[in-house]
Amino acid sequence: MTVADFLTEANRLARPCLRYRFADGDAPVAGYRHGVEAGALCMSFERDGVWLNVYLDEDGTSGRVETAAHPVRSARPLCRSDAIPLPPVDAVFRFGSAALGSRYSVIQRIT
Repeated sequence: MTVADFLTEANRLARPCLRYRFADGDAPVAGYRHGVEAGALCMSFERDGVWLNVYLDEDGTSGRVETAAHPVRSARPLCRSDAIPLPPVDAVFRFGSAALGSRYSVIQRIT
């Protein structure tokens, strides 16, 4: 298997997503980062014309999402762009074509 073969399989398994980063300059604001305090609002972002506010629960291990017509603004605005990240290497071997799948089985037996 060559690097090109591997990348072909990885690209076949890749899925589009939205990548958020801190906004700079004139980038349109698509969300706000608030922090990671337990029991508090951690992020607000716009999706299909609705603002989603993500809150952490008191234990900090789960949370909830509330919708709003307007954003909760913070000093940390976010912008977004389309992205297509490659999947993890083990996912490419596990869910790739049959040729890659047979290599994954051999690797699993060795480790």
